[in-house]
Amino acid sequence: MRKFVAPGLLLALAVLLAPQGQAATRCIHFTNFCDTINVNNINVHGITGQLVYGGWDWQCVNDWTTTSIAGRVQGGFVTLVSAPAGFPYEALFTFQVSNHLFDLYGTTSSSALALQTNQPWTVDNGPCPAPNKNLLSLMGQ
Repeated sequence: MRKFVAPGLLLALAVLLAPQGQAATRCIHFTNFCDTINVNNINVHGITGQLVYGGWDWQCVNDWTTTSIAGRVQGGFVTLVSAPAGFPYEALFTFQVSNHLFDLYGTTSSSALALQTNQPWTVDNGPCPAPNKNLLSLMGQ
Protein backbone atom coordinates (compact mmCIF):
# COMPACT_ATOMS: atom_id res chain seq x y z
CA MET A 1 0.00 0.00 0.00
CA ARG A 2 2.83 2.35 0.80
CA LYS A 3 4.22 2.12 -2.74
CA PHE A 4 1.06 3.69 -4.14
CA VAL A 5 0.96 6.71 -1.81
CA ALA A 6 3.62 8.80 -3.59
CA PRO A 7 2.39 8.18 -7.17
CA GLY A 8 -1.21 8.71 -6.05
CA LEU A 9 -0.27 11.94 -4.32
CA LEU A 10 1.60 13.14 -7.41
CA LEU A 11 -1.38 12.33 -9.62
CA ALA A 12 -3.78 14.18 -7.31
CA LEU A 13 -1.45 17.17 -7.22
CA ALA A 14 -1.11 17.17 -11.01
CA VAL A 15 -4.89 17.10 -11.44
CA LEU A 16 -5.32 19.91 -8.92
CA LEU A 17 -2.72 22.14 -10.56
CA ALA A 18 -3.61 21.36 -14.17
CA PRO A 19 -5.79 23.88 -16.02
CA GLN A 20 -9.41 22.88 -15.54
CA GLY A 21 -11.69 23.54 -18.46
CA GLN A 22 -9.12 25.63 -20.29
CA ALA A 23 -10.74 27.19 -23.34
CA ALA A 24 -9.15 27.62 -26.70
CA THR A 25 -7.70 30.98 -27.65
CA ARG A 26 -10.20 33.73 -28.40
CA CYS A 27 -9.67 37.17 -29.91
CA ILE A 28 -10.87 40.43 -28.40
CA HIS A 29 -11.38 43.03 -31.13
CA PHE A 30 -11.58 46.72 -30.29
CA THR A 31 -14.21 47.95 -32.74
CA ASN A 32 -12.73 51.43 -33.25
CA PHE A 33 -9.04 50.46 -33.00
CA CYS A 34 -6.54 48.15 -34.68
CA ASP A 35 -5.40 46.51 -31.41
CA THR A 36 -6.44 42.97 -30.54
CA ILE A 37 -5.88 40.69 -27.57
CA ASN A 38 -5.48 36.91 -27.79
CA VAL A 39 -6.98 35.52 -24.58
CA ASN A 40 -7.38 32.19 -22.84
CA ASN A 41 -9.52 31.45 -19.77
CA ILE A 42 -8.59 29.07 -17.01
CA ASN A 43 -10.78 27.98 -14.12
CA VAL A 44 -8.77 27.61 -10.93
CA HIS A 45 -9.66 26.28 -7.51
CA GLY A 46 -10.14 28.53 -4.52
CA ILE A 47 -11.33 32.11 -4.35
CA THR A 48 -9.60 33.19 -7.56
CA GLY A 49 -12.35 31.91 -9.86
CA GLN A 50 -11.68 32.30 -13.56
CA LEU A 51 -8.40 33.81 -14.75
CA VAL A 52 -7.77 35.34 -18.16
CA TYR A 53 -4.34 35.58 -19.77
CA GLY A 54 -2.88 36.24 -23.18
CA GLY A 55 -1.09 38.76 -25.33
CA TRP A 56 -1.96 42.28 -26.48
CA ASP A 57 -0.90 43.52 -29.92
CA TRP A 58 -1.01 47.17 -28.82
CA GLN A 59 1.17 48.37 -31.71
CA CYS A 60 -0.87 46.51 -34.35
CA VAL A 61 2.13 44.63 -35.77
CA ASN A 62 0.94 40.99 -35.45
CA ASP A 63 2.78 40.60 -32.12
CA TRP A 64 0.82 38.95 -29.32
CA THR A 65 3.90 37.60 -27.53
CA THR A 66 5.89 40.57 -26.19
CA THR A 67 3.10 42.27 -24.21
CA SER A 68 1.48 39.87 -21.78
CA ILE A 69 -1.88 40.54 -20.25
CA ALA A 70 -3.61 38.89 -17.30
CA GLY A 71 -6.74 39.37 -15.24
CA ARG A 72 -9.93 37.81 -13.99
CA VAL A 73 -13.60 37.32 -14.77
CA GLN A 74 -15.90 38.40 -11.98
CA GLY A 75 -19.51 39.53 -11.77
CA GLY A 76 -20.06 40.22 -15.48
CA PHE A 77 -16.78 42.09 -15.86
CA VAL A 78 -13.39 41.07 -17.18
CA THR A 79 -10.46 43.04 -15.80
CA LEU A 80 -7.09 42.81 -17.54
CA VAL A 81 -3.76 44.41 -16.62
CA SER A 82 -0.69 44.84 -18.81
CA ALA A 83 2.54 46.81 -18.79
CA PRO A 84 3.45 47.47 -22.43
CA ALA A 85 7.17 48.00 -22.98
CA GLY A 86 7.87 51.62 -23.92
CA PHE A 87 4.51 52.82 -22.62
CA PRO A 88 4.68 55.11 -19.57
CA TYR A 89 1.67 53.55 -17.80
CA GLU A 90 0.43 50.18 -16.73
CA ALA A 91 -2.72 49.47 -18.74
CA LEU A 92 -5.90 48.49 -16.90
CA PHE A 93 -8.85 47.27 -18.97
CA THR A 94 -12.37 46.75 -17.67
CA PHE A 95 -14.64 44.91 -20.10
CA GLN A 96 -18.37 44.91 -19.37
CA VAL A 97 -19.73 41.64 -20.72
CA SER A 98 -23.44 42.58 -20.83
CA ASN A 99 -23.13 45.57 -23.17
CA HIS A 100 -19.71 44.89 -24.76
CA LEU A 101 -18.16 48.20 -23.73
CA PHE A 102 -14.71 48.64 -22.25
CA ASP A 103 -12.70 51.29 -20.42
CA LEU A 104 -8.92 51.59 -20.55
CA TYR A 105 -6.95 53.38 -17.84
CA GLY A 106 -3.26 54.18 -17.67
CA THR A 107 -2.02 53.85 -14.12
CA THR A 108 1.15 54.55 -12.17
CA SER A 109 1.76 54.24 -8.46
CA SER A 110 0.50 57.79 -7.98
CA SER A 111 -1.99 58.51 -10.78
CA ALA A 112 -4.67 57.14 -13.07
CA LEU A 113 -5.69 58.48 -16.45
CA ALA A 114 -8.77 57.45 -18.45
CA LEU A 115 -7.37 56.67 -21.91
CA GLN A 116 -10.58 55.27 -23.44
CA THR A 117 -14.08 54.93 -22.00
CA ASN A 118 -17.29 53.28 -23.19
CA GLN A 119 -15.67 51.84 -26.31
CA PRO A 120 -17.21 48.82 -28.10
CA TRP A 121 -15.53 45.43 -28.34
CA THR A 122 -16.31 41.97 -29.70
CA VAL A 123 -14.85 38.52 -29.18
CA ASP A 124 -14.35 35.69 -31.68
CA ASN A 125 -13.18 32.12 -31.31
CA GLY A 126 -9.67 31.43 -32.51
CA PRO A 127 -6.50 33.51 -32.56
CA CYS A 128 -6.57 37.11 -33.74
CA PRO A 129 -6.11 37.85 -37.43
CA ALA A 130 -3.79 40.53 -38.79
CA PRO A 131 -4.76 44.00 -37.52
CA ASN A 132 -6.83 46.46 -39.51
CA LYS A 133 -4.18 49.02 -40.48
CA ASN A 134 -6.90 51.54 -41.40
CA LEU A 135 -7.50 52.17 -37.69
CA LEU A 136 -5.30 53.76 -35.01
CA SER A 137 -4.24 51.81 -31.95
CA LEU A 138 -5.68 52.46 -28.50
CA MET A 139 -2.45 54.25 -27.73
CA GLY A 140 -2.80 56.54 -30.76
CA GLN A 141 -0.15 54.87 -32.90
